[in-house]
Amino acid sequence: MGQVSRIGVRPVWVAAVDRREAARLGLRRWLAAADDTIVVTGTAATVAALLAGPAAGADVVLLDSDSTDGTGGTHGTTSTLPADLRALSAAGRAVVVVTGAVDGRVARLAIGGGACAVLDRAAPATSVARAVRAAARGEVLLPAVLARALLAAPAAVALSPQEATAARLYACGQSLGSVARAMRLSPWTVKQYVDRARAKYREAGRPCPTKVHLYRHLVEDGLADHGRSG
Repeated sequence: MGQVSRIGVRPVWVAAVDRREAARLGLRRWLAAADDTIVVTGTAATVAALLAGPAAGADVVLLDSDSTDGTGGTHGTTSTLPADLRALSAAGRAVVVVTGAVDGRVARLAIGGGACAVLDRAAPATSVARAVRAAARGEVLLPAVLARALLAAPAAVALSPQEATAARLYACGQSLGSVARAMRLSPWTVKQYVDRARAKYREAGRPCPTKVHLYRHLVEDGLADHGRSG
């Protein structure tokens, strides 16, 4: 397909987060070749840097999933994707997540976190432009490949507020006694909440025998933020 140019069609303003400088530099020309009514306002390597300036006026943010992973891996288990999606949502930006491969975990994190679409990084510019326009209209794109990925994703676990708080504080490195003092509960009660959280994950086929496993599952479910363990 060639370039789309629509007289009278409102331009869509797009900003992008991508750790790769070459990708950021080439984005404007790449998208314009598919749809010259999509205007790139700016790019940055992180969400924080984008919100500090380049995202001004953007309707939609293209968020590369690698840029939300402190390890630089494609699908790191310590992804900051949930926190980054919350920050962009709070700033009033619609989000399209771009990833190395659309798998169930990233799809669930992205769509569950409020993203309007998840695209493979190898998707053509026309597909990205279509997703951007849909996101600008407030629509969620759920093509067959994404629906299959969501169905294949590990089951999310519903924790009570007390279970989530106790599990998060404990998994982030605090002792049961410290968590008890923070929650103004007894250590026994805190242990019950943590044990219940672990039992729910185990029943969902996602066992977490150690603090590290528990922390990773909480991050995957958007109940803990990357970088707060230890």
